[in-house]
Amino acid sequence: MADEEAARDELVRRMEGDHRLLAAPSATARPLTVSAPHLLNTGDLQWESVEHLVAWLVRRVEGWEETWLYGERGQNQHGIDVVGVTGRNAAVFQAKRLKEFTPYDLEHAVGRYALGKRPFGASRLVVVTTHDAIRTEIGEKLFELRGTYPDLQIELWNRKRLSELLRPHPDIVTAFFGAATTQLFCPVPPAPALSPAEANEGPDAQALLRGPVAHLGLDGDLTAADQARQENPATAAAAYGRIAEQLEQTLYRPYARALRARQAAALHAAGDSDAAVRVDVARMARDLVEDRAFEARAILLRLAEEHVEADDALIRTVNTLGSLAEFEFEHHVTLEDVAVHLDAQQVDDPSVLQAATLFAEHALAQHQTELVTQRAQRFTATAETASASDLDTARLRACLADADPSGDAWRELHRTARHTYPIPVRGLLAARRARFLATTGDMHGAVNGYYDAVELALAARTHQDAGEWLAAQRLVLSRTPQALDDPEKIFSAHGFEQVLRQTSHDSVLPALHDTRASAMFDLIREKFHDARQHLLQYRRRAVAMGSWGHQYEAEQLMARLHMKVGNTATAMTHLMNAGVAESAKAVRTFILDLPAQALDWPAPEDLASRPTWERTCAFAITERMADALTDSSARTWIDAALKEVATEAARETSLIALPDAAWGALAKLAPAATPSQTQRTTSIADPAAAPARFTTMRAQAWALAAASEAHDTLAAAAVKRLTRAALSNSDLISTVVTHGEELFSRHPQIVAKACTAPAREGSLDALRLLLLAGAEPVVCREVISDLRQARPGPRRRARRPPAARPRRAGPAGRTGAAAHRAQALGAAARRTSGRAHGTGRTALGSRRNDRGRLGPAA
Repeated sequence: MADEEAARDELVRRMEGDHRLLAAPSATARPLTVSAPHLLNTGDLQWESVEHLVAWLVRRVEGWEETWLYGERGQNQHGIDVVGVTGRNAAVFQAKRLKEFTPYDLEHAVGRYALGKRPFGASRLVVVTTHDAIRTEIGEKLFELRGTYPDLQIELWNRKRLSELLRPHPDIVTAFFGAATTQLFCPVPPAPALSPAEANEGPDAQALLRGPVAHLGLDGDLTAADQARQENPATAAAAYGRIAEQLEQTLYRPYARALRARQAAALHAAGDSDAAVRVDVARMARDLVEDRAFEARAILLRLAEEHVEADDALIRTVNTLGSLAEFEFEHHVTLEDVAVHLDAQQVDDPSVLQAATLFAEHALAQHQTELVTQRAQRFTATAETASASDLDTARLRACLADADPSGDAWRELHRTARHTYPIPVRGLLAARRARFLATTGDMHGAVNGYYDAVELALAARTHQDAGEWLAAQRLVLSRTPQALDDPEKIFSAHGFEQVLRQTSHDSVLPALHDTRASAMFDLIREKFHDARQHLLQYRRRAVAMGSWGHQYEAEQLMARLHMKVGNTATAMTHLMNAGVAESAKAVRTFILDLPAQALDWPAPEDLASRPTWERTCAFAITERMADALTDSSARTWIDAALKEVATEAARETSLIALPDAAWGALAKLAPAATPSQTQRTTSIADPAAAPARFTTMRAQAWALAAASEAHDTLAAAAVKRLTRAALSNSDLISTVVTHGEELFSRHPQIVAKACTAPAREGSLDALRLLLLAGAEPVVCREVISDLRQARPGPRRRARRPPAARPRRAGPAGRTGAAAHRAQALGAAARRTSGRAHGTGRTALGSRRNDRGRLGPAA
């Protein structure tokens, strides 16, 4: 066995970046002479160039991570020339340059591998030939061989297949066939960045269209079609379609839209309604993908006004696409309205894949995952009927994976994507998976996922995507505990992002215009209708791209928009979805004044499953807006906050103060709580016993005081807990004094029982609580008198060294010296004395009774 492995290692030679087969070939094929060739002249390649070409296809087109050359000339290569390897998966390729390629040649090539030792255990064999290989006998033999070897996926790449694979890669065509062939065979260079007049047929549109058409040599065909449009609209429609198809195969694709509009109009004039509506459906789908909801809606309105009749499948698709356009254009249309039309469609309806993908992305962006989950079986069937490598298919499968909270769907899609989709689409799926991991709390996995996405984007030269995903990765890093340890790691990538975005605007999902910039401009001009439309499109594209930072920015902008138009509850929902890190500060920035009417804003049902920062922001908003909520809404938030603080996770120290926000919400919502909710709150809140950080202890003290004030039956137990907490931690005394004044004044006996002895021993905290409750005035005066006698003077005690009595921090804590205590309470004693003489000054947060004295009469 070891000898066999050693022999195989001698045969296998890994092709590194400088390997001769990955370098440019030494000779190229003769240039093409046909003006618009459909196929490349692969037969003119030399044998060495054919081997080069297979290696380039395996590495750069197929996207295998490693490319291995198997054996040398004269050795038994077992029917293998090149091996593509990714992880433990492999595919083998055999190159054939023959003047004639017969069924026998195919059978011999397959048999050499299938009947041999099958190195690498590959289940996929690709036979590459430069010959046409299109005779019926060859096709029948290929079908027969697939039946003979069912465990082997056998493919034949002939001249036609090679041409299809190479057309999108002008750099490879140039290397093997020359620049002259590339100019004829591949798409032309991009046009200048002009904005085509998509929905307008005036002179400007004609002028813009004339350049690209003339560049392709089709200006004569366009003139002939325009002339025939009146007399023979069917002929004109066919000509418009051919010209548009030529434009769509180049980077002049945006200019084809005007010709598709003419084609549809000509077909309507010719009476071929089905063909005309089919063109209109394709236009609507393209408009929605390219964020032109207004144009898609215009087509819907025109068809409705003209009462066009067509095949049922076409009408169903028009209704679905039209409802999607209405959702983006009209604020009163919901995704549930769109779902009614989508559910009526069948999996083989035209453009149903694009409609399902857009619907699912909007649903995920709007946190309505259930709309995708309910249609998972239908969407899966829709994706399976489409091409396996289709970009829309990948996007729809990503939406289905996002809707599975267990993560199993993403693990399966991540495993299969490496061999199913080309590199740009694999980069998109890696970013989508990273976004999913971030929203489910796996920050480490999200960071690594965005690393993979950036690497694939750089390999695909989609630099715009790489910049977006680096920005998303920075946001993920900023929300991890490591952000405080290594802040330089977060900000160091910002410069690289800017360089990538300036390098090129290539993207796997190219955008014809910047919806974010349009939304910002509309907000400034207060064109709120247009701003909403652009923000919906911006947010959907952010979800489709896996751009986590852009998605949250879109939510913040939506919150600003709805605050400007007075939709406070909707603005609060968008702000919660944004999950701003400094949530309390952000709430006060967005929501300056409470609304006049009570808000019906219940806690979302999926709140517990949302990320930490979204829950923190939700409770901060609730604290700020507690006085404006209806009682029924407030009680749903109390239940959510109690569920949050009851978990162990809520008691852990984290970067974002989730427990602090939850306790703050409980404190502000206490007047609306039911007796059972108040009982639960007081049973959980124990500032003295909670193993938490000080801010959480302070928030618990506030919530305990507020809940007990609202329900007097629980007040006695709350006073005991608060007194114990204040005496055990002097830092809490200010919180107790601030929020427990009313509560303590109603229960002076409890306070006196707990604080009299510590106060006689010189505890300032105990004395402050006694003064707050108005209890034991005799004790208070005695303690103050004793402390006055300890003032600096001839009878002053010798000061102890600082180390003999450690300091206690806090606003009213003891300093460790009797003289300092006397000075600290001097003002309190004077205020008490001043009150007896009618000065009206109140001592240390205490309440004034009806008789104008501190506490009950002595």
